[in-house]
Amino acid sequence: MRVIRKVVCATIVCIFGMASQGLAEERPNVIMIMVDDMGYSDLACYGGEIKTPNLDSLAQNGLRFRQFYNTGKCHSSRVTLLTGLHSYQAGNAGSDGTVKLHNGNIERGVSIAQVLRNAGYYTAASGKWHIKPEPKDLGFDRFFGFLPGYIKDYFNSKYLQLDGESYNTNGKYITDLITDFGITFIKEAKAKKKPFLLYLPYNAPHYPLQAPQEDIDKYRGSYSNGWLATREKRLEKMKNLGLIGSDLLPSSSKEIKLRDWNALSKEDQDYQDLLMATYAGMIDRLDQNIGRLIAQLKNLGEYENTIILFCSDNGAERVTMSRERELFERSYPTSQGDSFTTVGVDWAFVSNSPYRLFKTNMHEGGIISPFIVHWPKGISLPGGTVDQQNAFHLMDIMPTLVDICGASYPEQYEGQKIEPINGISMVPAFKGQKAVRKDGIYQMFGNNRAYRLGDWKIVSQGLSNWELYNMSKDPTEQHNLAAQYPEKLEQLKSMWFKVSTEDERLPAKLNKPTVNKEPRFKRPALTQGDQRMRLTSKSGTSKKKF
Repeated sequence: MRVIRKVVCATIVCIFGMASQGLAEERPNVIMIMVDDMGYSDLACYGGEIKTPNLDSLAQNGLRFRQFYNTGKCHSSRVTLLTGLHSYQAGNAGSDGTVKLHNGNIERGVSIAQVLRNAGYYTAASGKWHIKPEPKDLGFDRFFGFLPGYIKDYFNSKYLQLDGESYNTNGKYITDLITDFGITFIKEAKAKKKPFLLYLPYNAPHYPLQAPQEDIDKYRGSYSNGWLATREKRLEKMKNLGLIGSDLLPSSSKEIKLRDWNALSKEDQDYQDLLMATYAGMIDRLDQNIGRLIAQLKNLGEYENTIILFCSDNGAERVTMSRERELFERSYPTSQGDSFTTVGVDWAFVSNSPYRLFKTNMHEGGIISPFIVHWPKGISLPGGTVDQQNAFHLMDIMPTLVDICGASYPEQYEGQKIEPINGISMVPAFKGQKAVRKDGIYQMFGNNRAYRLGDWKIVSQGLSNWELYNMSKDPTEQHNLAAQYPEKLEQLKSMWFKVSTEDERLPAKLNKPTVNKEPRFKRPALTQGDQRMRLTSKSGTSKKKF
């Protein structure tokens, strides 16, 4: 009986293997690119002054989305991208049932790599991981990168690995290495005659700000006119690109206590110019690497039938270095791995233009992302189309890829019941149609919350009073309608709590009602090398080094 079973199993594997090889040219390859802590308006094709010709080309020959949401935080965005589930729903808790806010466990779901590998795909990842379990346990055949939430040294990190073995960078910039191995994995898939899934979670432009000197030099002096001048240029460009309306009211600089540029000394202005020039250099270098990737796809004859999806994991980071100038003056140039600086609140405000607040907030600045989809064989719209009618989310990528890759999402996996995915397929949007979403878009991180249903959105910051906005008329959340439409507010609140209780299974401390208070914005400070971004203590020292 055992012999018969082995023969039958071998036959099934053989048939499946031949079928997958036969479909390799028919089914699309998939490249998912996620960048880290990049704002909505940084790319040139989304209004920025940073030179991103390769991503601009993907946008001009593909499809851009005006409304695409991440989860507002690094690890939860990765969980949702890979599983199609909300972060806690996927299993964001320890095996003993304790909840850990930052651990990003996947215990009640399957990854897109597991789903596509079962459909005959070669699966690989290169970049930042930041979730559990490790890549090999979530269906990835190959992995290069690092497991923690960020690396301190872009040139000589000690935390890099290749398939579980330590890897020496020999001084090579991490963004370049991530692409090197991405290209290697594509070639391996080609040799195996399999369609491939390549996941590229780049660390850039997450702090610390570090870039090759030649990339920094391109932008030195570009930001010498300050925050508001840079933002005004971006807003005007965004209007010309059709990303915002001519009558849009951008978020207020007063809310985030934007500093007066003219009150800074010339030395501090030059320092701020350096910070943003380094940030821009990181994104420029990232775009250069996208160009290398595109060139290889064309050389291998895989460009036309590869779907490339590009997004950011959250909005720009607001934390500023504590004792900022003092540390800088004692530190190293931002072209070296020993430096440690952040872009800070003021430039992050520019990056998230025209939207409100930052990473970890559930207001638009924290959760809205540039989103580009390029697939010559699968998108029938004129190049450069900007989708204005759909609001999509990271949770929609799983059902989209299942739809187009000939895969199926399981009810059980290796004997374990799997949570059903929450999202919807984006394929109708590839044809210029509006996708139908029955339920709303749920968001949470810590005590920040939001829920969007159609054009209506509720949001709460730090358990403060719920706010209500009509996103079609007020996408920057400037006119709170909670007092005018109390029934709509209550409807969306009940929907948020239904998801948080039944699907997410949030612990009580994260699922309690809001309190009657107005939101307050604080300018947080980061001590050098502090992985958890803790607020600076009175002594100005950090308790945990990385």
